[in-house]
Amino acid sequence: MTERDELLNLVKSPQHKLWIVLLVGVAVHVPFIAPGINVWVQPSAFDVLLPGLMILGWYRGWLTVPPSPILFGGLIAVAAIVIHSTLITISGVELLFSRLLKESFKLVLIVVYFVLLVTLFQRNVNECPPFKTVLIILAIACPVFIAVALYEPIPPSRTVYAAYLVGLLFLLVLDGKWRVQLRIRLCLVIACVAVIATSVVLHSKGIAGLVTALLAWIVLEPHLPSHTLTRKLLAGTAILLTISCGIVAAAFLGANIEFLQHMDTIERSAGIRIELWTVALDRLLETFPFGTGLGQFPLSVKVVPLLAREGHSYVHNSFLGLAMELGLIGALLGILIVLILANATRGWPGYAVPAFLVVVLPPLLIHDGHSIRILLLITALGFARYLQQKRTAA
Repeated sequence: MTERDELLNLVKSPQHKLWIVLLVGVAVHVPFIAPGINVWVQPSAFDVLLPGLMILGWYRGWLTVPPSPILFGGLIAVAAIVIHSTLITISGVELLFSRLLKESFKLVLIVVYFVLLVTLFQRNVNECPPFKTVLIILAIACPVFIAVALYEPIPPSRTVYAAYLVGLLFLLVLDGKWRVQLRIRLCLVIACVAVIATSVVLHSKGIAGLVTALLAWIVLEPHLPSHTLTRKLLAGTAILLTISCGIVAAAFLGANIEFLQHMDTIERSAGIRIELWTVALDRLLETFPFGTGLGQFPLSVKVVPLLAREGHSYVHNSFLGLAMELGLIGALLGILIVLILANATRGWPGYAVPAFLVVVLPPLLIHDGHSIRILLLITALGFARYLQQKRTAA
């Protein structure tokens, strides 16, 4: 079979089409501000396409029901969120009802999407998106995101754009051929440089730092010693150093290139986050174990003039934010996220685990990363692979 025939077979395969639908659907979203209540939302095509794919799959019989532990765990999480928000609503305390409704619905969707994705991936769990397909999507997405961001009415969605590109890079890393083929490794290096440049233009210093770490991993991994402890120490040191260097370099460019002048400095970004985390921690201690209610963080930051003036609505730390707003339930959800991530790493080959942690952990710690669809997708894929390996071993 010729290379052309192989390419045609790949393009026609249902698995290939499925990945195109998922990855394009995650990328396409329409942010807008709801009139009258001043609440911004950014629904994506993924929100329609994923349920549509699942309904089609069940109707045609090529999808099974979700694994029982995942299904029951998801139902319990959804019930806990709905009950908590209902009790907060009838409690009579000061409340931003529109935000409570929005954030409750969003968190329920995240749980449902995770269950659906694990169910979808368990059918062909070992098939990852083709390298060339992901590379083409990334090559198109970089200039498109830059163009859209120039007219984007909601600045936070720039982080979503940048995180999407990093998620694509991780899917490229999954193709282990780059470890032995210089041509593919060069393609990955060029892709990393393109995403770093795009992240800087999108004013996302943190993402630029993450991609710099990915770039270092791609360059260094084939040359690292096979001894596990030494390998882990060297990998961890290299990743931490390159993340720091990437953030510093992005901040330097933002301070010295005219069209990037609106990028926050490192000092300001760190200072704002410390302020947000301090307020959130205080409110967590005051309201635990009941929490303030989903979406009520703006009521807490209004006591800090700078934060209130700038209109910060999120904690910028998924674990702290969930614990503050949902109390004990949020703390348990945070523990569940950690367990899911830990098991998802077991679904990846060893060379992909550091890349996965670099892509997923920082957004959870310095952004509200649990709501970013591409991170949800790759975590569900890793978790589904882990479940499949567990079933095979049994």
